[in-house]
Amino acid sequence: MATTEPGRSPARRRLLAIVLGVCGFLAVDCHAQTFAVLHSFEGGTDGITPYAGVVRDPDGNLYGMTYTGGATNHWGVLYKISSAGQETVLHTMTGHSGGNSFASLYIDSAGNLYGTASGGGPTRGGTVFELKKSGGQLFVLHSFRVNGLPDALDADSSLISDPEGNLYGSSMTGGDYGVGAVYSLNPKTGAEALIYSFTGGSDGAFPSGGKLVRDSAGNLYSATSSGGAAGYGAVYKLDMSGAETVLYSFQNVDDGRSPNGRLAIDEEGNLYGTAALGGTRGDGTIFKIDPVGNETTLHTFVGNDGQFPIDGVVRDSAGNVYGTANEGGSSGAGVVFKLDSGDTFSVLHNFSGPDGAGPYAAPIGDGKGNLYGTTTGGGTSPCGCGVVYKLVL
Repeated sequence: MATTEPGRSPARRRLLAIVLGVCGFLAVDCHAQTFAVLHSFEGGTDGITPYAGVVRDPDGNLYGMTYTGGATNHWGVLYKISSAGQETVLHTMTGHSGGNSFASLYIDSAGNLYGTASGGGPTRGGTVFELKKSGGQLFVLHSFRVNGLPDALDADSSLISDPEGNLYGSSMTGGDYGVGAVYSLNPKTGAEALIYSFTGGSDGAFPSGGKLVRDSAGNLYSATSSGGAAGYGAVYKLDMSGAETVLYSFQNVDDGRSPNGRLAIDEEGNLYGTAALGGTRGDGTIFKIDPVGNETTLHTFVGNDGQFPIDGVVRDSAGNVYGTANEGGSSGAGVVFKLDSGDTFSVLHNFSGPDGAGPYAAPIGDGKGNLYGTTTGGGTSPCGCGVVYKLVL
């Protein structure tokens, strides 16, 4: 299906309109960090607007996707940034293979890449795909159905796998009731199954695009941006049978609303994440939820320390969590932040335009004190098409 400039999916447009259309104390700003732009997208065949973050292989190469751009029809590209900072386009999405991805890739132990596309595909509901390391060929593992039996749609979460190699993800719409689902996929056979369909009530609605978290017992955790007991979003657990438990429903007070993006889990089973909106100023929060559902607000954003943390957080082995805020900071272009194990918040980097603007995805770490990520805008190109960055802590 050809197009000249595909728009965001209707569901994602609604979410971004909520998150970005809503508009104290001074946070610590860690000026000692070293920041570098690894690649500034030029607005052509190299891709445009990387909503998705990056993943890293053992050799230090980074891999990601852009939402649009590329040589054909603006469906986006899969790219590689070498450890030396050189960008290579690995695959240009065609529409038939899917496109317009918000989700970071998943890389397996063999170096194969797996991803989701929220648009395109043979049945036009998006796809799950694999890019083989050997030969670089892309295979569509599943095409989500717009018509026919209920299926996931707007599959904009990153994938995870279990020890048997099965993949798991969530979709913002689709399912039995049209308000989102969690699904599994066997990459060897392409067999897909809906594990849980949200009803839009107290169980949640519109899963928010974050990567699912899986514990050692096989339970899955994530968040919905709407629904829950109060209608402001929920954090949920799915056991191996597909039974759902709502761990916490947001109240739109100090706790925030519209929890979005990935959760992080610690050794005690506590979950950490972000609410894109709400809190005392309406700019979002960082929260912790214990295994029995008690919520603690760890930080409330106030503007100069960031606004609208969309993609949740990642956690390192020392118990520090890291994330991005899409707006706010000293220049209004967003920030990279850290909340240490003692719950002290600091801004690690304020984006200003040439170094990037509008970070959407949470960064990743390499275990050596470096963070890597993307921004959806800014950079040195006149188009302001986004960057891939490295931050040395």
